[in-house]
Amino acid sequence: MEMEKKEFVIGSIHERVLLGENRQNDIYCFIWKSPPLYTRNIFDVKSLPDLDHDGKNEFMVKGWVYPTATVHCFIFEATGNNNYEVIWDTIYSTASNGTGLSDIGDIDMDGEIEIVLEYGDGFKVLKSIDNNKFVEIGNVLVNPGDSQIKIAPDLDRNGINEIVVSGYGQTYFFEAILNVNEKKLKIPFSKIELKDYKIFDFTGREVKKMEKGIYFLKVKEGKIFKIIKIK
Repeated sequence: MEMEKKEFVIGSIHERVLLGENRQNDIYCFIWKSPPLYTRNIFDVKSLPDLDHDGKNEFMVKGWVYPTATVHCFIFEATGNNNYEVIWDTIYSTASNGTGLSDIGDIDMDGEIEIVLEYGDGFKVLKSIDNNKFVEIGNVLVNPGDSQIKIAPDLDRNGINEIVVSGYGQTYFFEAILNVNEKKLKIPFSKIELKDYKIFDFTGREVKKMEKGIYFLKVKEGKIFKIIKIK
């Protein structure tokens, strides 16, 4: 039986990204190379579902350029067999000496997935509003520099997913301030306090902050600790 082929995207320190494919057991090959993207240090790569609902899945890449301290985000979409094109891009300035990793999840609790883009000085929430069209619906400044963003599934049980920001020995929790009677394209965020929590890596060792990898967030609810996998 022929197995379904899976693609993967690889960033680089240079101006291009590569897309590879699994042909059969333990055999991989590159099938596409992007044109120059006029950015570098493309380490933040995220597979996206069909955010704009046009029947085509997307993927996002983000690069960072020094010394201009600019962050450039690109969203690609398939145009045919092994061909992809940029359907949307944006650029930000940052005061940070680096950037971390972004994540995706339902931030405004409308059943749609948003991009939570880490850009060095904090995060921006990007939402699809039409075919190949994305807008910024939220912006939060956090301690600058190489933070990791993870979406957590409603840790405090108030019906709103949290955004976990971890870097430089600090971990913060944010969630959207939502008004069910008011539809806005700009959403404010509040920092919430989770006093009883611990973070563990995959070996079970307690850590103070998350780097790249898989972690478990242990949150106390009453007298019970709930463990949530974050990756």
